[in-house]
Amino acid sequence: MAVELISSIKNRYRELLEAYRFRTGRFVTPGGKSVLICAEGTPSACISEFIDRFQQDYPRENIFSLSRAAVPGPLSEQALIPYPLRFPGSNRYLRRLRTTLVLVDSGVTPPTHFLKRALDNGVLVAFVDPAAASRDQATFLAKSDAADNIVYDLGRQGVSVLLELVHAKLSTEEEFRDKLKGRLKFWLWKYFVFASRAKDLRKLGGFNEIREALGNPGSILCLGNGPSSEDLHLSRKDYDSLFRVNHRWLERGLFTDPDLVFTGASESVVKVGRDIVYGFLNEDKAFPIIRKVSKTVGKLGFFGAVELGFPIDEFTPYKPTNGLLMVFAAVNLKPDRLIIAGIDLYQDPRGCYPDESATPNHYTSLHEAPRELDLMLRLLASYDGDLEIVGNKLALEYERYITTKS
Repeated sequence: MAVELISSIKNRYRELLEAYRFRTGRFVTPGGKSVLICAEGTPSACISEFIDRFQQDYPRENIFSLSRAAVPGPLSEQALIPYPLRFPGSNRYLRRLRTTLVLVDSGVTPPTHFLKRALDNGVLVAFVDPAAASRDQATFLAKSDAADNIVYDLGRQGVSVLLELVHAKLSTEEEFRDKLKGRLKFWLWKYFVFASRAKDLRKLGGFNEIREALGNPGSILCLGNGPSSEDLHLSRKDYDSLFRVNHRWLERGLFTDPDLVFTGASESVVKVGRDIVYGFLNEDKAFPIIRKVSKTVGKLGFFGAVELGFPIDEFTPYKPTNGLLMVFAAVNLKPDRLIIAGIDLYQDPRGCYPDESATPNHYTSLHEAPRELDLMLRLLASYDGDLEIVGNKLALEYERYITTKS
């Protein structure tokens, strides 16, 4: 009897601890951005229509339903999850979920502190009803400084209005407010600690420095993560430098010794975990990651593509993919031979990644396919060396582009 009681207490303790950790934002970040739906029971017709259309337009983003009675569990698609605690962790909770929209169903009253945190962090808040369900909450929202991020009466206005606003939010990087203490610590690190470790954490200031760090390669193999990155013919290709993006290729066991990795995630740098060169969108993205991984990795070289001339203004409000940054760098390094594979434009019938069907074969909402392809083709057309493209989709687009320009 005593053993069963102790076991029951331990299990209850673990459940409470898990719930606390989840409600303070201590969970694994899901891929993609998130829409949080505040609903109880069967959702209204307006909510159901929004879910259907959102999933059709943005298959790589997430929808989570919030409930006060929810028990934390795996963040599977449309999982029912609890609201965050008021203190601490609301900001972390929103940041980890990469929250874009909080959608409140008819008659539902979410915690006021939750709506306040969402608005403070630039999250769009929308109500199916003409006003908030509670008078106190309606009064608070009426006085909010973030009135431009509040939408009412979706039941009358229609879902299309909200989808247009969501599209604008999804196409830009969310910027959550950092605490002053955190900003101060980063400033001290960047201008004192980083400066003292310049030999280990090498900021490369131009293509000549990058070329020298790579050993002046005469041939470069650029591998994206699409199915053609594992084409059988690639194993017979000779190259001096291997470029890769992010880190999912590590688990595949092929071409796992890169010289340069393009990423925007500290996890990739840690998992690759060696003294090579890392490419980032810009130095503003690079420095926080370098600070985070510097104790783990120890030595590395890095650069920001924008500082080297990448035309970021062409993409506003979107972001270029790491694959495009990789091609930009490779072309500007001017090797004699350049091989491109694994950039399948999310059009390969085999799927998004080799032997993986779960991920929708689709660009995320941060990227826009026409802009990506246009600059990709212009870069490849500007290359004067021996170019080989492995992968039918990009090869056909390139042939079509060259034909129209000749």
